[in-house]
Amino acid sequence: MRFRTIATIVLACILGAASAGAQQPQPQVNLEPLRGEWIGKVDALASATDPGMRGFRLWAPRGLVGAGAHYVINGTSQADPLRLQVGDRAVSFSPKEGGTVSLRVTAPNEMTGTWTTAQGAASQVRFRRWEPTTTFDRDYSGRGEDRMSQCVGFLAKLQVRNSSLNGTFESNYLATSRIFDAMGSVWSNGELDLTAYDKDGTVAWVSRGKVENGRMRVTLKGGVNCGDLEFDLR
Repeated sequence: MRFRTIATIVLACILGAASAGAQQPQPQVNLEPLRGEWIGKVDALASATDPGMRGFRLWAPRGLVGAGAHYVINGTSQADPLRLQVGDRAVSFSPKEGGTVSLRVTAPNEMTGTWTTAQGAASQVRFRRWEPTTTFDRDYSGRGEDRMSQCVGFLAKLQVRNSSLNGTFESNYLATSRIFDAMGSVWSNGELDLTAYDKDGTVAWVSRGKVENGRMRVTLKGGVNCGDLEFDLR
């Protein structure tokens, strides 16, 4: 009986310790110092035909859920998502040209760090964060064109304020209304990135687009009983 009691106590301690360990909250990284469009000149990549301007864009509307990032070459973001490793006011990634980049926020709107090429040559770099602008501020609305004709009445209502994009996409598929929250950013050249969330917080779409001459063009790629939805918003 005594042995059983001791064994029970030991097992309870083990389970209690495991439970306590499982319940410990995971440390949350504050992404706010890292959000935005970061650009700098990389001398190691510069040439007569390449100014060597590189950077990344991180919009991460709801923490790391649906977070998005793209690599930027001479002002234009690349189509493939960029995998970022983020820490406390620090970020690292592998650029399209190969190698590694490690940066840390060292001043307001400034990152410094090391850019190591695929050949192993390391150099110091400084990135500046592009300041938000009101250039694209306005409300944009319109209906999406679905070439599969399954999402009639799909309506977008988006607004841009100080480079931040917010709004909704509403689907009326088979007389059932679904509203998706949209969040994102419009960048210095009018390119935009957005993430649309279903009501349970899951990511419905991660999309890119462009604001130009007072019009916003966005394409949502499939999903939610739809084909590709093309929006030309005004």
